[in-house]
Amino acid sequence: MMLREQLENRMFLNKAGAFSVEKSSRSAVESILYSAEILSQKDKLLMMFPQGKIESLYHREFEFARGVEKILAKCDPPPVVMFNINLVDYFSKVSPTLFIRTQKYQGDLQAKAMEEAFKRFHTHCISLQHEALV
Repeated sequence: MMLREQLENRMFLNKAGAFSVEKSSRSAVESILYSAEILSQKDKLLMMFPQGKIESLYHREFEFARGVEKILAKCDPPPVVMFNINLVDYFSKVSPTLFIRTQKYQGDLQAKAMEEAFKRFHTHCISLQHEALV
């Protein structure tokens, strides 16, 4: 789930099942309900950008939109929430290496609580990158 404008520039994501949300419109409610419906099925996966948009992996200020909280509140049973951080580093090589880090979130499903936990996870992932260089 991503902003409509961002999906229009990345139409290949439609093939992977991506769909957009248009903030501050009536269709945003439909997107929230559709997302909750997907997440309420135990064999389904939904990747969300909880800050409301795709951002550079070098972006360090995260602010989760309230939509993620609304989606999770409508899920029955509550879904498993996984954090994901993707970092690219060259170190001293010609080709980059992609480091994919994930962590299961086990806490309050309020946007601010998840945001704070994600920030801690992000900081931890960055410190692991520094250690990988040594």
